[in-house]
Amino acid sequence: MRFYGSEHPGSEVQSGKLIERARSGDEVIIAKAGTPLVRLVPVAEPRKRVFGGAKGLIKFKKGWDAPMTERELDGSSTPPH
Repeated sequence: MRFYGSEHPGSEVQSGKLIERARSGDEVIIAKAGTPLVRLVPVAEPRKRVFGGAKGLIKFKKGWDAPMTERELDGSSTPPH
């Protein structure tokens, strides 16, 4: 682990290098006056979605797909809890 001070000369120029080091797996911590302020870490790659990944996790009550009554359609009733 290496600390990089924000008051370091050319720190703006060096920021791109620090980002690349973090992306390659190095732990990069930016400090001011010897106090750690920020840790640069790479953003995790989004996981690929799998079709059917929630299979078996969602349960439907019997009759969930029954036609709505006239009263439900006109909005005059609240759904049961």
